[in-house]
This record gives sequence, C-alpha cells and structure tokens, in this order.
Amino acid sequence: MIEQHLSETLHVSDEINAATLFTTTTTIQATIPEVKIGSLKIKNYETVAFDLQSVTDTYQQFGHPPISGIIGGDILMKYNAVINYDKLNLKLYK
Repeated sequence: MIEQHLSETLHVSDEINAATLFTTTTTIQATIPEVKIGSLKIKNYETVAFDLQSVTDTYQQFGHPPISGIIGGDILMKYNAVINYDKLNLKLYK
C-alpha cells in the first residue's frame, strides 16, 4: 500500500478501515517527518494514508492524470489557501 521509500520514512501507528466512494481500504495513521509543498515546510505532520489506486484508475479512465496525493482541508485552512483555477495555482500563507 505504501511505496517502499515512504515506509522507511514514515512513523506508522495503528491501521484502521475507511470507506471511500470507490472502495473500502485499510488506512494507516502516520507521522511524516517533513512535508514540503512549494517553499512551505511542515515538520512532524500527523496524517492518514490510504491506497488511492482505485481512485487513480477511475480518474485516468476519464483522461485525468494520476493522483499522487491529497492536500487536506487542515493544511488548506491553516495556511489560508488561495486556489486560482484559471492559472492552476495554489498559494499557501503562514
């Protein structure tokens, strides 16, 4: 479920089950030592990880690019996200 290079970096805690629109999957709670989004760096980010392969497959059937990850509402709200859909641009502010 988690790529090998990531599993060596993450501090994984309990596994739990989660239902998504596409499938039911096992999720993993983890602490990521450092998350980088552009110039923003977040240390010791507590997160939940789950397999997005079925979502990626569905998106690709509609001609969309694969999903690499999801930026959660917690980050978007904490860093006052401004999304410019015309320019395909996301700005985060401290």
